[in-house]
Amino acid sequence: MAPLAPRRAYLEVVGVYLVFFGSGIAAAGFYVAGHPPTLSVDHWSDAVPAIFGELATTALCIVVPVLLISRRGLELGDIGLRRPSPPSLSVGVRMAAWASLAIVIGAVVTRATTTSTLLDVPFSYPDFAVQVAHALQAGFIEEIVVLAFVVATLEQAGRSHLEIVAVAVVLRLGYHIYYGPGVVGIALWATAFVWLYLRYRTIVPLIVVHCVWDLFAVLGYQWHRIAGFEVLVLLGLFVTAPILWLVDRGTRAASSYAGPGASGPWAANGPHAVASPVHPLGVPAGWYPAPFMTGTERWFDGESWTSAARPADPTTWGPPPA
Repeated sequence: MAPLAPRRAYLEVVGVYLVFFGSGIAAAGFYVAGHPPTLSVDHWSDAVPAIFGELATTALCIVVPVLLISRRGLELGDIGLRRPSPPSLSVGVRMAAWASLAIVIGAVVTRATTTSTLLDVPFSYPDFAVQVAHALQAGFIEEIVVLAFVVATLEQAGRSHLEIVAVAVVLRLGYHIYYGPGVVGIALWATAFVWLYLRYRTIVPLIVVHCVWDLFAVLGYQWHRIAGFEVLVLLGLFVTAPILWLVDRGTRAASSYAGPGASGPWAANGPHAVASPVHPLGVPAGWYPAPFMTGTERWFDGESWTSAARPADPTTWGPPPA
């Protein structure tokens, strides 16, 4: 992968950003100036073209970044369009839990500090359909264009992660300025999203969380009982995530003690793989980390564990037992 000149990197980032969010920034500016745009769609003759426009924009927000990064030698995985590595339901659920918590905290801050008010738009099914399509589109366009593409492009240009986080958050705030001081809440969860992406390198769980959150917002605005279901979903997510984390941690601990460490002859993918922590295969006699006993070594006689044990401290090492 060839390095990218910083100037070209910023031209691509800003250019793609303005293509997809230029109209949103303009609308936010008019809102701040006291001229909010008309949001209501009253007839299906207006709604159907609008929905097709949302779908087309969603497709383009994937195609355009993919084409640009492919010209630079990158692949789909470089903008996070892959499962967690290694693929893990636990990683996806934990990412979703952290992302949801960040959005909840950000929403509380935004509602407490915003100077913006929701417009009272009469309900109509055409307008509702457009709002649902827009909610589903937002997760794709924001997370791919403003997060994944920005990170991949600026990293290829050798920019620091601190700079990348700052740029990604500022771009996210550009089309949310109508919240006034409430953008502080947006900045909080936007920063958390960048951190999660840099840590796990997959954008899929963040897209899902963003789409579902916006969808609940649209549904809850019309049917307030939906909020109760949303709370149940969040509680289920916050309970499931730590359980899966504990299971993962236990699995990793058991795996690490299936032999004398990843760098020793018991390495899981090494030449002396083992069948179990009790009866390893092809491992010579010696002192090895004791299974399930942190800080302790036990003597393995070449066929099975013995009762001889000692602290895992080289200064206390003695001869093997007779």
